[in-house]
Amino acid sequence: MPPRRAVALLLCALLASASRALAVWPSDPTQNLPVCTFAGDQSGTQILADGHGGAWMSWGDGRVAFSQADIYVQHVLASGVVDPAWPADGLVVCTGLSQQLNAVMASDGSSGFFITWTDPRTSTANPDLYMHHVLATGVVDPAWPVNGAGVCTTLDYQYPPQILADGAGGAFVCFGDIGNNNNIYAQHMLASGVRDPAWPSTGLGVCTAAGEQYFPSMVLDGTGGILLAWEDDRTDAGDIYAAHVSSSGVIDPAWPMNGLVVCNSTAAQNVARIVGDGSGGAIILWDDFRSSTTADVYAQHLRATGSVDPAWPVNGQAICTATGDQRGIRVVSDGAHGAVIAWSDKRGGDFDIYAQHLLANGNVDAAWPVNGRSLCLAAGDQIIGGMLRDGSGGALLAWQDARAGATNRDIYATHLLAGGIADPTWPVNGRAVSTAAGDQLSAVVCGDGAGGMLCAWFDHRGSTYDIYAQRVNADGTLDVASGPLATDLRVPQPSPNPTTASAVLRFNLARTGLAHVEVLDLAGRRVRTVVASTLEAGWHEVGWDLRSDTGQRVHDGIYFVSYALDGAIRTRRIAVVR
Repeated sequence: MPPRRAVALLLCALLASASRALAVWPSDPTQNLPVCTFAGDQSGTQILADGHGGAWMSWGDGRVAFSQADIYVQHVLASGVVDPAWPADGLVVCTGLSQQLNAVMASDGSSGFFITWTDPRTSTANPDLYMHHVLATGVVDPAWPVNGAGVCTTLDYQYPPQILADGAGGAFVCFGDIGNNNNIYAQHMLASGVRDPAWPSTGLGVCTAAGEQYFPSMVLDGTGGILLAWEDDRTDAGDIYAAHVSSSGVIDPAWPMNGLVVCNSTAAQNVARIVGDGSGGAIILWDDFRSSTTADVYAQHLRATGSVDPAWPVNGQAICTATGDQRGIRVVSDGAHGAVIAWSDKRGGDFDIYAQHLLANGNVDAAWPVNGRSLCLAAGDQIIGGMLRDGSGGALLAWQDARAGATNRDIYATHLLAGGIADPTWPVNGRAVSTAAGDQLSAVVCGDGAGGMLCAWFDHRGSTYDIYAQRVNADGTLDVASGPLATDLRVPQPSPNPTTASAVLRFNLARTGLAHVEVLDLAGRRVRTVVASTLEAGWHEVGWDLRSDTGQRVHDGIYFVSYALDGAIRTRRIAVVR
């Protein structure tokens, strides 16, 4: 079987493993799913997977007037329809006075989500932060205050928040607070809608140093607390600092007060991004101007003990120092204590999409090109949007794309394989997700639970900005191929898994037919054909001796077992270890 066909089978198998019907989603990128097309402008879209193949989406809604924008949310089912149990034009979360903006969401760990936003209901000059809880049934939690609970309502200006589920039914919120200076604060909200009484009522001052601190980013520490990183101007035009906060709302005494210096190189370091390392520490990325007036990409590793990793270069590892600006850093874990990083890159004159792999030891992956792998070199600017892990060491990402012209920007997406190449089953320079008339802007993404993604954006195909969405399958298509359903093929997990010597592969056929069972590597290449014959209906059991078609023992790592019967396909992962 050709490698491209093997990849297609693998990714279709990921799709087919979902029992829900998905064929309702539009297959034409000029159509897409309208989520909200009510009068007035809708913008500032966010998206959050619902855990069942669908997603919740939020936005700022100007149906009354943009100067009085409110917070609305909607639920889109895995089948590609707006949840009929929810209000047709979105559920209003807050209709407080003035303009509510900058909403962000986090799962409640059950069947609903939290949402927090910037809110000027008491003072347009000094907006506060509020938060609400939305139930899966499509109603705001009646146990919470109407229009949300106050996260921070001091007299100062609290600017755009970040939110993170705490894993115990509540959420952490971090934000900038403009008092005498811009400082960094955090708060812990309980599931009941009240501030954690163990934390300061006005928020924990994570950094209140001299100078100004901007735009905090955070991750869980794995023990109930959070790690934060931010841009810090206490000594010059911008450095990168970090801090550790325990679940009890106390700054970790093992870390320096007001933060640990991550990078204080010459010139400016801006816009910190953070991702957990899987061991209680974190990898931090930032825009770096030490070499020129254009931004490069650098990274540093923080150990859980509160120190910069001495195995990494002082002031950070250079990820990309190509000519031109590298902006809009996005980062996800590679699942092996390293990170996959993507950005918009202007080395070619226009902004293009590039990516790089950073290993756990602080080295840039030598198997990837120096200064990054190009993922889209189409004409016009590509401005990176959302990015998520693919679960196999790679990533899915979407962007705003001007290849059709600066006044007709579209949405495109691609799949980056763990080996550092763009998935060959996807179109070169990306899959067109939306090419409708007018502008499609600011793509955000979440997983669909079947190896693909759900993408949302605000859209100007009409007379005002609306909210649209689209599902992109794991194989890079927008529609679902017709054929027998995956329920024709029942496949338990290989056993044992992980395996050191051999594995038993079991499957049940609903009817007699031609069956293929193949082992594929992470790139979708066939490693071993285990079965290729006509079999009777019923249960079957075959063995795999961990050898390839050439008789050689396979390397340690993750493999996929692809089971196919007359177009019905299932896939299972198996780990091979010595």
